[in-house]
Amino acid sequence: MPIVSREKQRVCFFITILLSLGASALIATAIGTENWISASPVRIVENDNDTKKEGNVSLGLFRGAGELNREPLEAKRINLYITCKTWCMYSTAEDSKEREDELQDAMNEMTSSGEIENAS
Repeated sequence: MPIVSREKQRVCFFITILLSLGASALIATAIGTENWISASPVRIVENDNDTKKEGNVSLGLFRGAGELNREPLEAKRINLYITCKTWCMYSTAEDSKEREDELQDAMNEMTSSGEIENAS
């Protein structure tokens, strides 16, 4: 059985630490990004000579944003926030209490309509 020198052990240990730190940084960046899902929705307005209204939507794990071209009006940017209790949902409400209330209302509505059994 060959004996590994102390210097080779140190080099392997140092390389392992660098690779671990790099992987951790990559994972943290991936989790924190708002671009997990990107889409370019197109809406065709039939009454306006079939004009296309285009936009961009980006959704991440915790936040998202969307922008829709609404000619002749200026483009509108919408911030999306994720709220979780038992379930999770995207919300446009700026206040965290409003987002929690929206989620609770949605859970109660689905429970009362029979779509799910328990929303608590």
